[in-house]
Amino acid sequence: MIWSSFGEKEYAIGTAISENGKIAGPWVQSDLLFDENGGHGMILETFEGELLLVFHQPNRGPEERARFYLLKEENNRLVRREQLFGE
Repeated sequence: MIWSSFGEKEYAIGTAISENGKIAGPWVQSDLLFDENGGHGMILETFEGELLLVFHQPNRGPEERARFYLLKEENNRLVRREQLFGE
């Protein structure tokens, strides 16, 4: 699962893993995917089969813009790769 909230620095996107694999959890906080004032992320699969994280950044209007980052799964965790679109 991914979530958005205020982190140690700014608005952030993090991950959580269900300990038992069920939607009701319990859930354990895992890694941050983005901690540079962005949030409300969604994960999509591209037509090429790549995982894509889409979210808004910065977390202040009217400056918010869409950001697109490739993700990869590594050791059962999501890891952010390079940015595709957005400033």
